[in-house]
Amino acid sequence: MKRLFLMLAIIGLPTAASAIMSGQQLHDYLTIYSNVLWANGYASGYIDGTIDAALGCPSNKHLTHAQAWQLVKNYLETHPEKWNMDAPPLIKEALQPICKY
Repeated sequence: MKRLFLMLAIIGLPTAASAIMSGQQLHDYLTIYSNVLWANGYASGYIDGTIDAALGCPSNKHLTHAQAWQLVKNYLETHPEKWNMDAPPLIKEALQPICKY
């Protein structure tokens, strides 16, 4: 129980009132906490929500949820210098080769 409390205190629980996620936070959810069910779901939902609400990807591209997740994860791992940026522009950059924005 102490371990769970400590983990939650360190990373914080996401809330509806949260500001835009940073690239660092998204990277951490996709890598460090990827085996924590709620963190994995939160990151995946954030990526999907960003694609649906702000970016859109042409429907003829048939980008699956898993493909988007992996593209964003790979992009963040290869561009740590951008982790201080907001996550939505980073998600767009990661999907640029597929979605052709």
